[in-house]
Amino acid sequence: SSADISMSGAVLKIFNIQFEDEGIYECEAENYRGKDKHSAKVYVQAHPEWVEHINDTERDIGSEFHWPCIATGKPIPTIRWLRNGLPYWKGELRFSSLKLEDSGMYQCVAENIHGMIYSNAELKVIVLPPTFEFYPMKKEVLAAKGGQAIIECKPRAAPKPKITWSKGTEILRNSTRIHIWYDGSLEIINVTAVDAGNYTCFVENNKGKANSSSALIITAATRITLAPTNIDVTVGLNATMQCLASHDPSLDLIFIWLLNGYPVNVDKESDYYERSIMIKDNGELIVKNAQLRHAGRYTCVAQTIVDNATASADLVVRGPPGPPGGLKVEDIKNTSVILTWSRGIENHSPISNYTIQSRTFLSEYWKDMKTDPSIVDGNVETAKVIDLIPWMEYEFRIMATNILGTGDPSIPSQKIRTEGSRISFST
Repeated sequence: SSADISMSGAVLKIFNIQFEDEGIYECEAENYRGKDKHSAKVYVQAHPEWVEHINDTERDIGSEFHWPCIATGKPIPTIRWLRNGLPYWKGELRFSSLKLEDSGMYQCVAENIHGMIYSNAELKVIVLPPTFEFYPMKKEVLAAKGGQAIIECKPRAAPKPKITWSKGTEILRNSTRIHIWYDGSLEIINVTAVDAGNYTCFVENNKGKANSSSALIITAATRITLAPTNIDVTVGLNATMQCLASHDPSLDLIFIWLLNGYPVNVDKESDYYERSIMIKDNGELIVKNAQLRHAGRYTCVAQTIVDNATASADLVVRGPPGPPGGLKVEDIKNTSVILTWSRGIENHSPISNYTIQSRTFLSEYWKDMKTDPSIVDGNVETAKVIDLIPWMEYEFRIMATNILGTGDPSIPSQKIRTEGSRISFST
């Protein structure tokens, strides 16, 4: 609890009391004649506070509306409503279909036995003939052959208007390729050249009519003409991910590269990435001095303002193995120990052998250790280290080697101390 407690003789005072301070408190009195105790329950309550109060709101005539007004307190506050100063409603306020006469000044009152709070707001019910003044239709809409076209029609109108579409003199209806959405938008899928033309949106409610048009222009689809191919390189070498595309000549084309789904920032990582700009419509990406972290799935995205095309390929970067993990020291003797570990990442080339090193307080440098057998094969995950000094504190680490080199060492083991040597006396 964050409350402050003061005890003065037989009086317990709790300041800044919180809900969690509620409970049973017990007082115990004692003298040389005996002792007695008494308990009492403390109830913690609170006056109302707003969780969500009402704000000035505009809504269309005929629409559904829920006006949230939420307060907390203990006991839980009751909610009642006033409209234009007169009692109106108790509890949650919902309108299934707003009428013009629902407009007015509303007051939400939350109260319990400790007090009441008020929140005031105006509700305006809007009646409006259809108009495109607020959200005019686009003069031109571009769509690629074989793709999708969406022409938006979002007039302001109250009550909600009826919307119909035409292409020229032909009234459009929902079909396998054409769909008129609930919000009035017109969608055409598998677009062809014959879909080009003027489309008109007609809007009507009981207050008036309006219409507006957009021209649908069909462009050639963007296509990958030379896709990247899978590449296998060694750490430190370069790799070229090719990508050529065709597109509508009236549109600008840009190339974006992704690595495992994330954009490649060529400018920020110019030490490792380079873009070819010698050939038009060429999105070729050069990976320079490839490192293990550059391996993964590369995706070329050829993009215009209308559509895009993608193609992917994998870059495999081969390198020395990653560090082994979970190094443990077991079976500690006076001149030997047993090490166990788990294999690290091979990085696309099999591990041929392991090198074990140790360090003592005598030197800050790591040195190679003798093992039995002398060569620790790349298929094993345990080894015996020999020729240790008795009663010496050691820590160990291990490195894996493949045809491409020796990788980073493991995290050092916990420090251990070898057993003392046994001394025998002859008589």
